[in-house]
Amino acid sequence: MYLRFTVAFVIFVVAGSAFAQPQQQQQSVEDRLQRLEQENRRILDAFESSEVRNASLIKEVQMLRLESEDLREGAESWRTSDLEQRVNALTSALDVTDWTPATKSGLPIRFYGFIRMDAYWNSARATDPIIPFGVLPEGVNGIGRNDSQFALDPRLTRFGFDVDAGEIAGAKVTAKLETDFANFPSGSTESRATPRIRLAYINFDFGELDLRIGQDWDVVSPLYPAVHSELLLWGVGNLGDRRAQVQLIWNTGDPKGFAFTAELSAGLTGAVDGADNDGIGGRSNIDGFDSGHPHGQLRLGGSFSSWVTAERAAIGFWGYVASLETDTRYDGNDRYTPFTVGVDIVLPLFDRVSLRGEAWFGQALSDLRGNILQDINTATGKEISGWGGFAEIHWQATDTLRLAVGGSIDDPDNGDLNFGVSGENRALNWTVYLSSKLDLGGGLTTGLDVIYWETQWLDSGIGNLLRANYWIQLNF
Repeated sequence: MYLRFTVAFVIFVVAGSAFAQPQQQQQSVEDRLQRLEQENRRILDAFESSEVRNASLIKEVQMLRLESEDLREGAESWRTSDLEQRVNALTSALDVTDWTPATKSGLPIRFYGFIRMDAYWNSARATDPIIPFGVLPEGVNGIGRNDSQFALDPRLTRFGFDVDAGEIAGAKVTAKLETDFANFPSGSTESRATPRIRLAYINFDFGELDLRIGQDWDVVSPLYPAVHSELLLWGVGNLGDRRAQVQLIWNTGDPKGFAFTAELSAGLTGAVDGADNDGIGGRSNIDGFDSGHPHGQLRLGGSFSSWVTAERAAIGFWGYVASLETDTRYDGNDRYTPFTVGVDIVLPLFDRVSLRGEAWFGQALSDLRGNILQDINTATGKEISGWGGFAEIHWQATDTLRLAVGGSIDDPDNGDLNFGVSGENRALNWTVYLSSKLDLGGGLTTGLDVIYWETQWLDSGIGNLLRANYWIQLNF
């Protein structure tokens, strides 16, 4: 498309400039136009023979444009010839390159994303029909038994782009911005979904060491479950989210043998849950902000060859520590220490079959999506502790079909909870599930996830449901 408009611009400039040149210069102009015609023919031959890469052709046409601008002082009318029409047609069919100089600064940019629709059916009442973190207790507070729900939702549709700034001060500098529409602000309607930032960071690649500044995924808990794309089983065994942070990433070793990774980050506490346990309100009273410093995350991981040919195993150990401060003292306390330690593993078992999972223990983890999104018991002034994780077996049944079976659990310590307080009485959350993903070709994928989900409430009973989620998406 760029070449087509460039060639058209050449033709337009030369045509307009023809009327300004004195008649006595006509022969000279026609000679030069003939030379440009010959250059266009050479480019046409290059297109048809595929002997010249797209980038080289772009440069050639840019040179033609500059040459034609020299003719602005005079020329007779230059109509678009059959040759130019053929060049225009061929340039419109150029192969798409990975990077396109489409920015105001001229930096290369690459777009990606997908259009997606999800259909949900829940056999009972979830905390939310689209983005649930649990199941409401049945037969309590007017909630009927087997009170089913249905929803259609396009919010997971995603758009992003990468920017390549080249080498600056000895580092390869790139950037990423990624958005979707899975935002549920107050007052929004189902057909008026609003965008949200998923990722927004600048990366400085110094070789084995990377410095990353901006919003990115947490360093801890790096694996994603095969189901529940809306909340990734947060509050049901999986930890981690996205937040503003500064990361240092060190990759070393042999990519074909043993490779080692160390990741360290300083991040914003309260970026995910915005917890204000004393309920004063306002951003300045968010407990993580009020602590006065960032939290720390560290992961040490390794990957290595497994007993399955051409398949690699990986294991990582990680930890997180933060600080919260409340304006109100609870049982004499106004400062609290969230922390967690955990492990992740990817282990090939057989050809096309692998085990993936995570396990963790920690306290006050609502900002990291743990302990069923509970952090402090304000009645006792203590952090809520617990453990959890998820595990699943993946089977790449064919080149286009992937199946997975798994389960997850998040189990807070019941002794840390509080009877009768809705925010501190979620005692157990667990699932078992099946997942399928089918690649239909051409960027079109679809799948069906089925989850059995149970939530135990300390003083309100149990809620359970069967959740089916069919989805289809077109990647670009």
